[in-house]
Amino acid sequence: MDRFAEILSGPHLDLLIVGTRVTLYMAVLSYLLAFVMGNVLAAARVSPIPVLQRAAMAYVSVFRNTPLIVLAFLFWYGGGRAGWPFGRLTTAIIVLGLYTGAYIAESLRSGINAVPPGQAEAARAIGLPFTGVVGTIVLPQAIRTVIPPLGNLWIANLKNSSVFLVIGIDELTRAGRRIGHALADYTSAFIVVALIYLALVYGSAQLIKLIERRLEIAR
Repeated sequence: MDRFAEILSGPHLDLLIVGTRVTLYMAVLSYLLAFVMGNVLAAARVSPIPVLQRAAMAYVSVFRNTPLIVLAFLFWYGGGRAGWPFGRLTTAIIVLGLYTGAYIAESLRSGINAVPPGQAEAARAIGLPFTGVVGTIVLPQAIRTVIPPLGNLWIANLKNSSVFLVIGIDELTRAGRRIGHALADYTSAFIVVALIYLALVYGSAQLIKLIERRLEIAR
């Protein structure tokens, strides 16, 4: 217990607080990027333009089948040699957003398939263009349909932020590693880190349930 008290005080506590803030900052911004990318990709997958369909399929295939840690190394170290203009944190947010966006696109596509096709046909019959049909009729309903999978992807996105310690981001997992090194006790340090992640995930799950309940009432 004395060791846990030591971890939760002084400079070690400061490291945990900063790491948690960085983790949440990365997770929120990357998920916003992923949500935008997911909507664009899902719309492209169901568009009547074959080139867009194939491009979206290729994107989803590449990002879903490449380990996130490999993407982190490619963008930061490989991109650095090619003139990649962004810093570590921005790179982490972009890579995580692009990666999660591929999964969101597939979730939204399944939601789009669940929307009755007659609604899209009626919208086209009154003269709405494809972008209007998808943006105002189909996607809003598809998003409601897949709130639980989208919530699960938020939680996965939050936990996946830990991967970016490999490029030097001072997020929560790296804070735990630094504390473990300083105290020569990685077990205690990572028990505390695990409890913080557990609290973040549990809080997220409760918020997702609330959003799902609210949307169900609004239907």
